Amino acid sequence: MPRRSRWLPLVLFAAFATTGLGACGDRASGETQAGAATKSSPARAAKSPCPTKEQVSEAAGFEVTMRTALEDGRIGWIGCQYEMTGRYRGTFLEVTGDPASKADSVFGELKQATKGMKGMDAEPDKIDVGAGGLAYGSNSLSAAAAVAGPRVWQAKLEYLMSNSIGDQKDAMVRVLQLVAR
Repeated sequence: MPRRSRWLPLVLFAAFATTGLGACGDRASGETQAGAATKSSPARAAKSPCPTKEQVSEAAGFEVTMRTALEDGRIGWIGCQYEMTGRYRGTFLEVTGDPASKADSVFGELKQATKGMKGMDAEPDKIDVGAGGLAYGSNSLSAAAAVAGPRVWQAKLEYLMSNSIGDQKDAMVRVLQLVAR
């Protein structure tokens, strides 16, 4: 499994915790820092690169809550993390967008993960999203990646700590279709 994938939830949580704590005092009034920034300075309020939790829930076919949205403009990376609700709380869906120049690396990692999860002869399925992509699903990991415009998008659902929720490859493809517009 790629090192970045293993550490992404921790990195996203740490970033969320350090940037989100300032909004905690305003929550009683229902106003977050983002809401306050929009009211006081509309030019400073940035639109999130991540789809809303409602959009992802509809595309995936199961309810999620949004956990974090990060963007690193220096390297062109976007990261969005959603958590499943109910029985599968603690299971995270990650959506990342890297520059399209990293597509070979992303597809290589997906092919290796497919072999690790389904056997050395296994290959991911080709999907018709963006300029083309790959996807696979197993009982503990489902992932899809596709190049669309200037980005290679990836949607990944890992549920190693929960009971199996089955192959969610089709859900990951639908989430990719959402972000690859």
